[in-house]
Amino acid sequence: MTNSFKSSYSKGMLTFTIVLLCIFFYVIYRMCLLLPQYTSNTTGFLAICLSILVIAGVIVYAFTQQIESINITPDNLVIKKKIGKVIIKLDEIQSIRHKKDILRDIKLWGISGLFGHFGWFWNPETGRYFAIANNGNTLIEIRTSNKCYVVSCDRYEEVIQLLKPTE
Repeated sequence: MTNSFKSSYSKGMLTFTIVLLCIFFYVIYRMCLLLPQYTSNTTGFLAICLSILVIAGVIVYAFTQQIESINITPDNLVIKKKIGKVIIKLDEIQSIRHKKDILRDIKLWGISGLFGHFGWFWNPETGRYFAIANNGNTLIEIRTSNKCYVVSCDRYEEVIQLLKPTE
């Protein structure tokens, strides 16, 4: 039997994502308007094309990496993303707890704001961790022997109760 727990956006993250997308699409639109001013083999033309590709790539990457749900099977915890998943064996989980905040943490390599928080982060209390979250109010910190994950889940209290290692 599999327990599934949805992960929804916070209102702030949804608003920020919409604003960022509007800005990115406007920038792409303005760049496309500039393209006819250059011939196809000039540095300016290539720079604009590369910039459009980078912005579009960031949008697509962020969209595909956002968390959809957490599924708990008899043997695994599965963090389901739009494309792909992260599988953690239940017997590898050493600790699990509610994480209060992610906004003040240092981003080592990742994205915050566009479809959520994902990538590598660090703070003094948790250390280095990998985040896949779209709601900063419903965070769960999952620690294994070799990695720490921070994910968001609408019913995070239930997930914590289900996964808490027995003493």
